[in-house]
Amino acid sequence: MDASYDSVSVFLADLYDPASGGFYESPFKEGARIESTAPGITMLSKGNILNDLPNEVRESFITFFQWHQDQSTGFFEDLQEQRGHDERRGRALSYSVNALKDLGASPMYPLPGNKFDYSRMAYLQSIPAFEAWLDSLPWRHSWSGGSILSAQSTLIRQLPEPLQGNIIDFLFAYLPRHQHPSTGLWGGEIPYVQVSGTFKVSMVYKAFERAMPRADHIYKSLLACIRTEVCQDATWVRNPLHLLQVNQPQLETFSDAERQEIIRLAMHNMSQFLRPDGGFARNLDRRYRVTDGCSQAMKTLNAVRVFAGLEEKSFPKGDQFLSEIK
Repeated sequence: MDASYDSVSVFLADLYDPASGGFYESPFKEGARIESTAPGITMLSKGNILNDLPNEVRESFITFFQWHQDQSTGFFEDLQEQRGHDERRGRALSYSVNALKDLGASPMYPLPGNKFDYSRMAYLQSIPAFEAWLDSLPWRHSWSGGSILSAQSTLIRQLPEPLQGNIIDFLFAYLPRHQHPSTGLWGGEIPYVQVSGTFKVSMVYKAFERAMPRADHIYKSLLACIRTEVCQDATWVRNPLHLLQVNQPQLETFSDAERQEIIRLAMHNMSQFLRPDGGFARNLDRRYRVTDGCSQAMKTLNAVRVFAGLEEKSFPKGDQFLSEIK
């Protein structure tokens, strides 16, 4: 599996845009975005490459994120992002703050905090408003609903007390209402979407250090999915692995045979997204590779290694990235 990643560094270097300091999403180079640049920074950070970057490249990365910050709100705004406003704002904030931290830098302006005017976010003003907002989420398509919700974790942590604590307690009393009692999953579409949506929900449980309900049911449903369903999206390879990591402390011991089966299936599925140019596609039917596909592939590689009891692997052949951008 490791050998499949030998050209990822060259692919990523090709998507670097010196003019903006960001990474394009694909070879079509239609504008660098926060959500294509932040995963690139994460890959370089895990490969211990950031410290070896030329100073002008490092500064261009920092400038890219700082330029996207809104001085009046403290949020990071990426107008090229097509997701809904709530999801976009939360994700951009989390991605940008973490990327700047990896780069040894800080936001240009204060982040939204207790002084931020949360009246602009009516759904975070009271329990009834928050409940109404939760009810409005697309829980049948749990990948989308879970993604919108998980994007709010950073914002919820900025709320003043006692509102923050009340919102958090209500959230974890609310979530089991939409969980299937028999499967442990959230959602109502195909199994992989339900598993992936449950992974998104698990990120909320992880963020606030809460144990997920019906962990054993989730595990059995996850196994049934990866054994029988066609994996059509690169995120569907790594999502079950990370969902397992969140739930593993609550699970009864599973067999070595199951562990090996999960690893083999993940390796096989990830190989289906590798393209001849050395990058990874996001979808099975796409012929070209994208930044997010490579990011998902790296997350899968390390999730597999952790699941196998090995250390995470650094970004492969990082010296090639450095030589390509010089």
